[in-house]
Amino acid sequence: MLFIILFFIVITSWFSIPHWLPRVSQLWLPKGATLSMTLPKITGQGIVVADMKIALGSCEWVKVDQLTVSSATKWPTKWIINAQSLVSDNNCLSQLTDDQATQSEIDIKQILTTIPSMELTIEQLVLHPWPFLAGKLQLQVSQSHHLHIDYQGQNVQFLARTTMADYFNIEHMFLRLNEDTVNLTGNISQPLSSTLIPQQGKIDAIFTTNHYTKPVIAQLNWANRSGILQLTEQQSQMPLLFLPWQLDDQYLTIKQGNWRWQNGDQLLSGKIDLRLANWRDNLADMRISGRANMLTTGGEGKANLVLTIEQGKLDWLNSHIPFQLMGQVKINDLIIDMRTPTLISGPLLSPRITFLPSSLIRMYGKINKTLMLDELRLPLAGTYLTAQGVTGRLQAIADTTDSYWGKVKLHFDGQANNFKPDQGQWRWRYWGHAQLPPPLMPIGILAVMVTGLTLYWW
Repeated sequence: MLFIILFFIVITSWFSIPHWLPRVSQLWLPKGATLSMTLPKITGQGIVVADMKIALGSCEWVKVDQLTVSSATKWPTKWIINAQSLVSDNNCLSQLTDDQATQSEIDIKQILTTIPSMELTIEQLVLHPWPFLAGKLQLQVSQSHHLHIDYQGQNVQFLARTTMADYFNIEHMFLRLNEDTVNLTGNISQPLSSTLIPQQGKIDAIFTTNHYTKPVIAQLNWANRSGILQLTEQQSQMPLLFLPWQLDDQYLTIKQGNWRWQNGDQLLSGKIDLRLANWRDNLADMRISGRANMLTTGGEGKANLVLTIEQGKLDWLNSHIPFQLMGQVKINDLIIDMRTPTLISGPLLSPRITFLPSSLIRMYGKINKTLMLDELRLPLAGTYLTAQGVTGRLQAIADTTDSYWGKVKLHFDGQANNFKPDQGQWRWRYWGHAQLPPPLMPIGILAVMVTGLTLYWW
């Protein structure tokens, strides 16, 4: 009789897994997250769950297809977990509240000691909004709690393992972004705890970019909590980036760094001073501030553009970084004046850049031998920029003088929606006036007559 009761309980519990497991999962899932799954099936390959989902509110955060769990038949026991695909939409993390997003420091070593010996394989791992990083993940945890990671994708490759000395060794890394590639050479050893910073070390990497015909060499050297990060074009003695840095218990400081970049015939260069406060704390507690500038030389002499960052808050989900661009850029005979107080907000990896009140860009100078740009004004206040493009009210006021056509002034005003030069919408109207030469006066009168019309272009 007791056997029948136990058998009935086991059968009932098994077939009701999709009902009681999601409720139990609330103990470790973030608040507002819900788990749903199909009924597990026992096959010759192990326990199979055809579909499993985790949602944050109305947003589908994680979706797993064809999850299989089994164990090795030989001692010691090892769990073998396979999934056909795992798709994660990190945009759903915006559903979390600030206190949920801000977590205490993660102790990787402690986490590894709680994970049993296992082999995890995900045939297709996709992370939105970065689908180009999709690939196959193989993860192993040994009986001695050492971790081995092998990730292979079309645009990213990564091979790493933990060591007996509690270090995380990156043995190989390859990343392709559009036509640019990063290829890491040599080992990078990172401590599993921030208290285990090596006394000295060296990291080398090779960047291949379509901006330079030759590869770019990256070198990071340090000793006794100070060091230098340097980027140099292969077979060149002049560094593209030179950043001397220092660490103490509170600050990571970059002082008197410099950079240079050849943009066609135009040489851009400048200096960098940055400070990262609370660098050992959670990312949400870190604060970034600093100053960088860009020097340019044109037909009208030299110009200086300054970027200032004021106590920016770094956060994976809710960054808040106020900064301002102020100064001039000179390109050939063209002069650009900029004053753009700006705010970076939202997720750190997909931010929103908002132009604040008084943001303005002005351009003036000679375009060619016959055309002079008297002034081009671009008021940007209220518009914002994301990876999808520009959104908000877009205006442009252009005042030009041509040696033959005379003076022309046009005013463009409209609304942009995720606008890029190759996609999106910018619905606008324009009006203006011109002082044309006598043979074209009738055209000028007609232009005045149609000034009141509203034109849309998309």
